[in-house]
Amino acid sequence: MSKRMKYKTGVIFVLFAGLFWSLFGVVIRQIQTANAWQILFYRCTSLFFLITLFLLIRYKAEFQKVIFSSLRSDILGGIGLLFALVGSVISVLNTTVANTLFLLAITPLFTALLARLFLQETVKIYTWIAISVAIVGAMIIVFDEVNLQKSLASFFAIISALGFSFFTIMLRVGKQKDLLPSVWFGSAFTVIISAVVCVFFGYSIVISFWDMGVSIMLGIFQIGIGLVFYTIGAVVVPAAQLGLLVMTEVVLGPIWVWIFLGEGFSRSTLVGGFFVLSAVTFDVVLSIRWFNRMA
Repeated sequence: MSKRMKYKTGVIFVLFAGLFWSLFGVVIRQIQTANAWQILFYRCTSLFFLITLFLLIRYKAEFQKVIFSSLRSDILGGIGLLFALVGSVISVLNTTVANTLFLLAITPLFTALLARLFLQETVKIYTWIAISVAIVGAMIIVFDEVNLQKSLASFFAIISALGFSFFTIMLRVGKQKDLLPSVWFGSAFTVIISAVVCVFFGYSIVISFWDMGVSIMLGIFQIGIGLVFYTIGAVVVPAAQLGLLVMTEVVLGPIWVWIFLGEGFSRSTLVGGFFVLSAVTFDVVLSIRWFNRMA
């Protein structure tokens, strides 16, 4: 497969990851009584077993070798994913889906900065322009949605964005190998931390079958399959673009909640979403043209 075809395939995988992740809000709104740490425990336990099964089927006897082949980058990426998972759940349970998702739109800015710091990647001028436009779109919605009462939710959304950016950079560090071990470590870390928090604060691990089922669905279908697609695409898609491409999640997430749950959003959400989607389209089109010239 040519470099150009690999890039286009990678873009498709990352866009599908954003599509799966965009279901986060509409699914988590089905939770009835479970708190964030109980949700995280079952969500990431199911994610852990999904990734373990996938790696066992793929590598069989070499499973252990694959898991520990690039331990440093995988553990660091797993820590980043831990913060991303915890931050997003706490945030969305304390504010609107639109507010959380559009705060996560700052992810490309963090990613681009970290890429220059850790990878010495050159971020092309059109990607910087797209990032700027996307940030403007996010800010339009942030200023309409955020108030002092939602400051905690906003803080955790920003922590989630920073964590996911760091996870993305670690994927780029390990781009010549299987990237799913980093997800394996991230889900394992989150299970351990959520279990410790539940025990320390006296939260029961036993929750209703409904909430358990919804949490497991979040782990396997909403984030698990999306992460598989994302880690495959991350091999060939530059770090700064990864964050932009999955911002389809930011645009579609509030729409799904509006369609299925009637959770409305303002005119600012529509305007900001237009800016974000336009930035993604602009960056992808110009990037494909650049790869066509380089091929």
